[in-house]
Amino acid sequence: MRISRYYLLSVFAVLGVGALGFILVRSRQMHLTVLNRSTNSVATGASGNLLSVVYPNTYDDPQPFIQGLYAADHRASLPVHPRIRAVIVPHHLVASASIAAGIRALRGEHFSRIILLSPDHFHQCRTVLCTVNATYHTFFGDVSASRDVVAELSSSSLVTIQPDLFKREHGIFAVVPFVAHDFPGVPVTPIAMSQDLPWRSDETALSHLFDHLINRQTILIVSSDFSHYLSLPQAQQMDAQTQKTIASRNVDAIARLQDPAQSDCPGCLWTLASLASQQQFYHPVVLMHTNSATLLHDSTVPKTTSHFSMIWYEQTPSSTAMNTFY
Repeated sequence: MRISRYYLLSVFAVLGVGALGFILVRSRQMHLTVLNRSTNSVATGASGNLLSVVYPNTYDDPQPFIQGLYAADHRASLPVHPRIRAVIVPHHLVASASIAAGIRALRGEHFSRIILLSPDHFHQCRTVLCTVNATYHTFFGDVSASRDVVAELSSSSLVTIQPDLFKREHGIFAVVPFVAHDFPGVPVTPIAMSQDLPWRSDETALSHLFDHLINRQTILIVSSDFSHYLSLPQAQQMDAQTQKTIASRNVDAIARLQDPAQSDCPGCLWTLASLASQQQFYHPVVLMHTNSATLLHDSTVPKTTSHFSMIWYEQTPSSTAMNTFY
């Protein structure tokens, strides 16, 4: 029987020997290439023209991940539902419970690969999209990209392979540990979407690319935080407008969401909404909606970040136990 690493870490934390738990988790990776944190990545060889890159675990403390997984374990189970095709999760680790809950919702689904779409936070992507053929070390094991998906992406003029971009892209790093924990061995291909280039001029090509990549064996995970730098009342107002826009099924309106007042990646949300419309799984359900001010117990802070964990079904769920958009 496989014992979850975070349970061990929780026990060690209670006993006051959290460092020992950290060592045990990292010992799982001792057979791997030793990496220098100052370089952040190491090439492990090439297959064709797709260089394989390894990224070390950039986090020193497993506790936010443990807390998120623990919270997800203690949420009520989802009722029997139609098939899930996509999820939106935050990458702000204050909302680790929302990340874990979104990933955990995929348990019971049948899929063979994941595509993880994030904003390019540091404005490095030279095309509309960037990707990398990479393996990520995490506290819960390794997560590797699908070489076939990376090869397919690299054949598009919209995409460049850009390993340096992903050295510190937390839109990817914050999410892959939860996938490693719940779905060990499932390939996760990272994609970063440019926040600088006018992607709307490439809407048709972008839509066709994702329509080809995403099928019933492939889950799309969008890594996006929502309102940024607003007070709690302002953030709540913006989030309500964002929910209303998503519920409208108006993909053009979704493309026009304010960045960062409503989302740090309107293009990512448009990509998901457009795909959901094409493939007929436009049935979003809010699993969790949080804000950093309430999570950190200070509603007076002038700047906050809000988060949605959202699942997208093939059909409208019959249960009224969840906060659907409908």
